[in-house]
Amino acid sequence: DLGRRMAIPLVATNDVHYLRREDAQAQDVLLCIGTGKTLEEQGRLRFQGDQYYFKTAAQMGEAIPDRAALERTGEIAAKCSF
Repeated sequence: DLGRRMAIPLVATNDVHYLRREDAQAQDVLLCIGTGKTLEEQGRLRFQGDQYYFKTAAQMGEAIPDRAALERTGEIAAKCSF
């Protein structure tokens, strides 16, 4: 909605905190270590779900059906070098 109102094209992104989906629990432990909390503590900082991993192009296509947004993301990635 914001992009349409401001005439800014949509791009597809994914918030990534770990490489593989199965690393979600290890990330949760690391977050506890970093914040000085335990896994059992109520109200502690935590990510909801296990979707903060690096997704393949196919997985992104499933998650974000807007093909134009995916193509724009690819155009941006092609301009990057690291």
